[in-house]
Amino acid sequence: MKPPIISFVGRSNTGKTTILVQLIQELARRGYRTGIAKHTHHGFDLDRPGKDSWRFSQAGASMVLLSAPQGVALLESVEPEWELERLVALAGDRVDLMLAEGFRGSEVAKVEVYRAGVSEGLLTPPELLLALVTDTPLDAPVCQFEPQEVAALADLLVTKLRLAPRGTPAATRTGLPVGLAGFEPAVDQPVPDRTARFLSAAAALHGHLCAGQVLGVRMALRGCQELEITPPDREKRLLVFVEIDRCATDAISVVTGCKLGARTLKFLDYGKLAATFLDLRTGRAVRVAAREDAREHALSYEPEETDPLQAQLQAYQVMPDEELFAVQPVRVQLPEQDLPGRPRARVRCQECQEGINDGREVVRGERVLCRSCASGVTYYSPVHLVF
Repeated sequence: MKPPIISFVGRSNTGKTTILVQLIQELARRGYRTGIAKHTHHGFDLDRPGKDSWRFSQAGASMVLLSAPQGVALLESVEPEWELERLVALAGDRVDLMLAEGFRGSEVAKVEVYRAGVSEGLLTPPELLLALVTDTPLDAPVCQFEPQEVAALADLLVTKLRLAPRGTPAATRTGLPVGLAGFEPAVDQPVPDRTARFLSAAAALHGHLCAGQVLGVRMALRGCQELEITPPDREKRLLVFVEIDRCATDAISVVTGCKLGARTLKFLDYGKLAATFLDLRTGRAVRVAAREDAREHALSYEPEETDPLQAQLQAYQVMPDEELFAVQPVRVQLPEQDLPGRPRARVRCQECQEGINDGREVVRGERVLCRSCASGVTYYSPVHLVF
């Protein structure tokens, strides 16, 4: 099986090699085996004149294989030049991922390195552009990293390439098709493997992996299971109410694909680690809430762990759902103005003159007011500058 490929492209002197060296070091620190393929227009000479291997080549051998205690090498004369995919096939399953420098014309996912004053526009077609490493913000709808944010870039690659967590047997590691499609965990993956990949995706979004995110991932998976919806939801069937603004909410969004901006994720500030999952197609809904005694149970799963937070982080990944959650079918009455889609109504507050969407106004007599003007209570207070 060929490893997944990401090509790093950019103009000369943008820092591609430096970024790749640091990224290889970061991935090696996490336990991943990384291969590198580099394209050069200037040719190369790996065999010094006078050496035996050079003499074999000069005599007409089209392939020379070298073996030494430190490694092996293959010297072969080729025509025409090999494409990136053919080069990567040589790696087989001996690496977890393959990074490439150059190969601008290849049909693989790319990270473009951009440097102000050197680069002139982007080189990569939008459908192949995975991320940008840039020293200046650019108007492009992809993740953007500053050159020093190598660890965050590694998080993205681990997620997008579906690399198994460190220590997972190589036989369970799954790659990425050549293009950009298929980044989400495959539907037919075993449940533990899919959970691990959602955890990796949640950690990449949130910046770290914690016990709350593990609960959020598993909570979302259980809610989707109850409604027989495959996560992430691509059929626009699912709407989720979250009751807390903590780590679990990010994880729930990653698993379900529901977002505040799409109006498929609703936030209710109850301060509870709980979420309700509503199937808009069938009307079925289920509320999944974290059990308060799960923390105590977690300690029994990791008796040698002295840090309770680390014990929870590890235990929550293996504890049965029944020990983690209370699951209850519920009924949700959803007004039309709360459904996803374009705003269904818009009025103007007659006090502050600001617009109000979707029936959130308050009518006092003949006056239409926003909620803050109607109550006189806001979370902010204006600052009046005196000159």
